Amino acid sequence: AFAQTKPAQPASTKKPGQGTAAKKPAAAAVPAAFGAKDTMLCKQWKVTQTEQFAVKHDLNDANKNDAIAFLLDKTVIFTMEGKKYTGTWMTDKPKTWVHVTIDGTNEKMRFKIMTLEKTKLALEYRDKDEFYTIYYYDAVK
Repeated sequence: AFAQTKPAQPASTKKPGQGTAAKKPAAAAVPAAFGAKDTMLCKQWKVTQTEQFAVKHDLNDANKNDAIAFLLDKTVIFTMEGKKYTGTWMTDKPKTWVHVTIDGTNEKMRFKIMTLEKTKLALEYRDKDEFYTIYYYDAVK
């Protein structure tokens, strides 16, 4: 028995770059383990209000520039009470909590997802003394 072979294809007569569209850079791929909530979280958010002990507060000088950005590569960049942080993030399986590990110190922070909509986010943060603050965010346009 003889293996069947395809006839040789003629060499292309096109010159490099001729007749081919410029390739666009590939968009960041959504990691396979991401769910709809993870993807919705991945954007820049600007704090609009805080809440402590069931009392909402307008922004003050310490937190007026606070923001958070969750990136598809699991990087997080945020400002909290005027202090800037970078790190990595992940959600738990039911997508209720965002776990953050701060770069350099490996400090762990945990945020409970209270609200997650296309343009609105509310995260509850509890410090090591269980003192909590809810941060309300709008998506950055």
